[in-house]
Amino acid sequence: MAQQNVDGFLAGAEALNRGNVERFLEEYDEDVVFEPQASQMEGAFVGPDAVKEFVTGLLDVFEFRANFSDVRDLGDRVLAIGTQTTIARGSGIEQESPLAIVATYRNGLITHFKDYGEKELALEAAGLSE
Repeated sequence: MAQQNVDGFLAGAEALNRGNVERFLEEYDEDVVFEPQASQMEGAFVGPDAVKEFVTGLLDVFEFRANFSDVRDLGDRVLAIGTQTTIARGSGIEQESPLAIVATYRNGLITHFKDYGEKELALEAAGLSE
């Protein structure tokens, strides 16, 4: 099941890269707690409707692309390290920032998603070190 979690995580990321929010949401549990970096200011998004609202708002303002250079199967969790590129739709300003995600799974769906923003913090949260 763990490799399926990795495959599902990557399929969801690719769907988001294409702007397919509905396909992206198929990877999330009904009770998901979603904590992107923005949640540090806005709080966690709970449930698919809240995740959809956040992601749709993001895609209204930015072109978005996630690239993962390191994705690890941790049993019931996936660790994904990479970068996100956003391009502002109005100004065309491009920004790249790190992604450092730990996603927890139950029955093949993400129940908790947290982007720590820094690789070291995500590794620590996953109980790993480099």
